[in-house]
Amino acid sequence: MRKSGNNNSMDIANSSVNYFLPYNKSKMEGDIWLKEHFRCQTPIVQISNEISYFNEIKPLKEDKYKDKSWSTLLFIEHEHEKDSSNKNIGEVNEIIKFIIDRKERYINEFLKRIKNKENITDEDYYNSIGIITPFVNQESLLKKEIINKIGSHKEDSNEPIIKVGTVHKYQGSERDIIIFSSVYNKENQSKAQDLFFNRDEPDMINVAVTRAKEIFVLFGNRKTISNSETFSGVMIKHIDEYKMIK
Repeated sequence: MRKSGNNNSMDIANSSVNYFLPYNKSKMEGDIWLKEHFRCQTPIVQISNEISYFNEIKPLKEDKYKDKSWSTLLFIEHEHEKDSSNKNIGEVNEIIKFIIDRKERYINEFLKRIKNKENITDEDYYNSIGIITPFVNQESLLKKEIINKIGSHKEDSNEPIIKVGTVHKYQGSERDIIIFSSVYNKENQSKAQDLFFNRDEPDMINVAVTRAKEIFVLFGNRKTISNSETFSGVMIKHIDEYKMIK
């Protein structure tokens, strides 16, 4: 992520040095950067690469499954409306339906292959999924509905079997499948620049996307979040381009 200002010891050290190696010029000045990326599939990394890293990150994760039946990038479009407290129950229901409907297919065609084992349980499947949303109220609603319709964590009945969190809570975590619940609806059309995850820095979308190792699924309203001059618009562009070559 890009940061500005002397916020930590690395920033302070860099601010006192004005020497950069001539063979390694980079727009990503200000920190020590690890440009080789091994966690996420290439189409996932390239979203982050464009919005955050000036296309200087090198995706190096080997794609062993070029004949795969699943898509690495998905956009599930809908027109469900959010309420005044930034909750979108329609989107929550779409997400839960997606998870339930894809369970058998993802277990047999996806998880058995990437985990290289025959016995994949329902719990394995749910543990492979993470759900990220920008809003605390949507997080709470997702947790409640998942507990009611799918199940709770075996060690804590107040927590859903699928990990749900805001972007900030998910930093440092990863899952094979990440679902991003964008919440916004057509009421917010023409205001794409003002959406929570499109303001100022791209960190929110960058973190959300790169939590996914194998599959990233976006839920949202296309007309609202597809503005090409926004971070979410770049995300949509990459998903659409991937769909065309898939």
